Amino acid sequence: MSTGEWRQRVGDEATLSDWLEELVGGGRDHERPLAPGQGRFHGPSDREAEPAFSPEDLAADLRCRRLEDDDRVCPYVIGNLALALDSRPAADPHAAGALEPGATVEDVARAEVDAVLIGAGVLRSGRYTRPLGRPALREHRRGRGLTLDPLGIVIARSGALPHDLAIAADAAAPLVLYTAISDPPANVAAGVEVTHMAPHDLTPTAALAHARRERGVRTVLYEGGSAMLAALLAADCLDELFVTVDTRLTPDTDQPPATELPGLDRLTIDGAWQDDTRHATLLRLRPALPKA
Repeated sequence: MSTGEWRQRVGDEATLSDWLEELVGGGRDHERPLAPGQGRFHGPSDREAEPAFSPEDLAADLRCRRLEDDDRVCPYVIGNLALALDSRPAADPHAAGALEPGATVEDVARAEVDAVLIGAGVLRSGRYTRPLGRPALREHRRGRGLTLDPLGIVIARSGALPHDLAIAADAAAPLVLYTAISDPPANVAAGVEVTHMAPHDLTPTAALAHARRERGVRTVLYEGGSAMLAALLAADCLDELFVTVDTRLTPDTDQPPATELPGLDRLTIDGAWQDDTRHATLLRLRPALPKA
């Protein structure tokens, strides 16, 4: 992505629901996103010297998070989500040519984080591949003293996962399966390590706290659909969320709209960038600060 083509356009204390409401309202007739200056969001022509989205700044922020000496129970969790215009997760999050901003966030985060949290449904769908297939990104991690692949984390109560997991087959770091079943799954794929928790203890908070305590995981990237995102929001485990909304994406009708997830509108938009074609918009959301 040419970062110079992505300019900030955001209103104060806007939520994802606010933004999508104006986006759809402005683009329904012509299937185009919100025009510059329309509503509460402002385009590049309205303000000079708007900052472009900077992958370098994101990478530096994640490095700082990993090196911080703090007393957090859980790791710092960043999410990356691709939505169709109706706010449902994309049926194919890696649709060719549609996800340049989200793919940039994914590459930057995967190159810096200690672990990737993957939704069990994404693994079952067969759409997931190993975290880092590009040699340059793996060498980048090696140069920072990290494992060539980030650790994989899956929280699946049933333990039912495909036997031919691409993430585990040739990854340089294992996939840790947190499950509530008392016996390990039969025929566990090579590279999968099973951690059992009691059913009442198996929560995102408990699994992530275990990963931090026992494996030194300090930063996590979440990739997946609505189910685990809802669980992270309910557990107050999500520190920031990147959302790519692209008019060219086909929604996954089996998943609920993201705007219906309880807790999502406790996140406010901290930055929003739109490309020159106005097909894709990248949003950065963070938890709202407590009101005084």
